[in-house]
Parts: sequence; structure tokens; C-alpha cells
Amino acid sequence: PDGITLLQLNAENLTKAKTTIIEHLLQTHKVIAILLQETHKSDSSHLKIPGYTLASDTESDTHGIATFVRNTAKWKAIAVSPADSDVEWAATQVEGVTVINVYKPPSTKLHKYSIPTFGSPCIYAGVFNCHSTTWGYRSTNSDGAALEDWASATAVQLLYDLKQLDSFHSGQWNTTTNPDLAFANLNGPSSHRIILDHFPKSQHRPSLIIPDNPIEPVPTKPSKSWNFRKARWDQFTSLVDFWIDSLPTPTSTNLYKAG
Repeated sequence: PDGITLLQLNAENLTKAKTTIIEHLLQTHKVIAILLQETHKSDSSHLKIPGYTLASDTESDTHGIATFVRNTAKWKAIAVSPADSDVEWAATQVEGVTVINVYKPPSTKLHKYSIPTFGSPCIYAGVFNCHSTTWGYRSTNSDGAALEDWASATAVQLLYDLKQLDSFHSGQWNTTTNPDLAFANLNGPSSHRIILDHFPKSQHRPSLIIPDNPIEPVPTKPSKSWNFRKARWDQFTSLVDFWIDSLPTPTSTNLYKAG
């Protein structure tokens, strides 16, 4: 039940052109649910992606989040952050996994109870805007320390690979960082996160959260094998001696022509 593929993206204003590109990503990577941040939509009727259902959202002209689930998947809306919350979040159960879409604006402070706690299996993904050396920043700020404490208390695992691309490229400073993060606590196989290529008209890169595949044996052609410990060496020795004694006397001094 934990094997679902998610796509997370800070769209920085969800337009029709961006929706078309997102639709292509969803089809290419067989995504079950997509978690969008900064949709900049105050009316949910403008939130549409072909083949997917809007499961939960928060409406805002400047922020806003939206979670879409594939039409064929089983899902249930669980809860959404209050309208006056500093951190926007929306929890949706998708194929038995609680998926939490998170957006914390850069200017807000992360507090102990800013992000709700859900039991396993669950996946948190979104834009956290928290600095920590654990996920690639040069230093750790108070929000980063608070997020690390929250992750430890919630028993979720950070899905971060140093070898992956950074999720954000600042056009102003020409630097890259990782405000986009994902955490998971799953019953079955764990998941990993892949940062995709640049997304048009957004400084954020989309990321995929993909379940790890269990190691399966590689099928091979059957080959003969022998257990020499079970060999009847006494009988083998007798047969060798018998056949050696039965060999004819060589008629040539050339060993290659003997016999």
C-alpha cells in the first residue's frame, strides 16, 4: 500500500501553460498524486489538471496549495490548515498513505505545532523554507533546527540525497538551495526523492518521490554444478587405476601422437 509515486512542485503561479507541462510530467512518471505550492489561486474552480481530481487546497492570491489525485486512485480528504495559519498544509489519504502538502512562506517562523503529526504510513512534501546543513545549506537557522526537532519527534525520515540537484535556483543571487523537502514514515519499502530538470517560469525544480523496489533475484539459465564433498573418491580412484592399466603401450616417442 505504500508504493505510490508523488510529484511535488512550487509552481509560482499555476497557469494553463504550466498545467500542460505538469500533465506531461504526470504521464511520463506515472504519478498518483501531485502536491503543488504557490498556485496563486483564490478560486478553486481554476485548479484543474486533466485526468486528476482536486482532493484538497488552500485558496490564496499570493500563496495557496493544491493536491491532485489520479482519477483511478482511491483517496480521502483528511484535514486542511486553518485560514489564519502561518503554515499552509493539506492532508489527503491516497491509496492508504497520508500525504501532507506543506507550504511555509519564507517570512514566517516555524513553531513546534506548525505542522500536524500523522501516523504511519505518511509522506510530507512541499516548500519548508528552513535552512539546515543537513539538507545542503551552509548554516542552520532557527527554523531549520525547529524542523529537525519536529522530524525527530514525529519519527519521519528526511528524503534527501546530496548527489541530487538542489531544488531551487535564485535568479536574483544565482545560487542554489533546498527549500523544497520531503519526509516519510512508511510501513513497507522506503521511498527516495529525485530532483527533475528546470521547470519553466519557476525558480523551483519539480521533485519525484518514488517507492524503493525490493531486490528481486535476476533470472538466469540453469547450469550444472557438482558437490565434490559428496563424490565417491574411492570408487573414482579404482576406476582411474583400472583405465590407466588398460591403456595400450605408446608406439611413438612423440607424446602428441601416443596412443
